[in-house]
Amino acid sequence: MTQSKLKFDYGNAKVWADTTDYLSTLSGFTRTHQMDLTGLLNTTAWQGAEADLGSTIAANYGLWSAVEMAAAAAATSLEVFSFYWVPLTGASLGFNNNIVTGGGAYTGTTAGSLEDSLAQFNFIGSHPLTTDVTPVVQFKYLGLVSGGKLTQYGAPIVYNKCATGDFHSDAAEALLALVPVIDET
Repeated sequence: MTQSKLKFDYGNAKVWADTTDYLSTLSGFTRTHQMDLTGLLNTTAWQGAEADLGSTIAANYGLWSAVEMAAAAAATSLEVFSFYWVPLTGASLGFNNNIVTGGGAYTGTTAGSLEDSLAQFNFIGSHPLTTDVTPVVQFKYLGLVSGGKLTQYGAPIVYNKCATGDFHSDAAEALLALVPVIDET
């Protein structure tokens, strides 16, 4: 039996972070797309800029995230940031479920609740939060996302499901990274 080895293709990672605050020296990831989580309030969502993953989607992607909660805004046990992939049919938005060109606050469809609207997209992972009351960067490898959940064109949405905590006042450490995985069998 041949043993499979996985290799992450960091050179082709798609990384959503803020163009004004993000410091790649902290994570090692280079920003490729805009997403500003500065001050993201509890129970609200933010959509990153649209991306082109290429005409050949990898079988799997490693998913990393980094978040930082505001001072004295600690999460309670098991609260999370949830991540979704918005599939797009082309480089332009086409159908959109109220998607924001270039990214921005995502509030859902006109008549639906935010959670009902998010259910229309592909859930790709969640980041459990610590209960620290002082700002601390929470960097996590969230696991593999099947390329079958992704589309050539799309955008991520980050949902702050923390009922008690808002995001930090800067986005220097905040990121979401999709890194193609190469199966070296």
